[in-house]
Amino acid sequence: MNAKEVFEKEWTLYRQGAAQGAFVADDAKNAGKGEFDAGVTPGELRIFADMKRPFVALVAEDCGLSGWRIVPVSPFTVPASPR
Repeated sequence: MNAKEVFEKEWTLYRQGAAQGAFVADDAKNAGKGEFDAGVTPGELRIFADMKRPFVALVAEDCGLSGWRIVPVSPFTVPASPR
């Protein structure tokens, strides 16, 4: 199945209100303990590939010792367009 077909299937399920799985780390005891590459700044888009279901998110805010505020960009696993 190519990326377009995957997106269309996910879009159909999304429009029908199908439940989506939560973003879960591969190793629950280490979830949230990963570190960013050096030089991350709020406003960047990052790929979180160390998850069971990789996703793209916006680094919205540096919360100091509390970590980072991360906002998922899309609930889909593939882009709608190759551009």
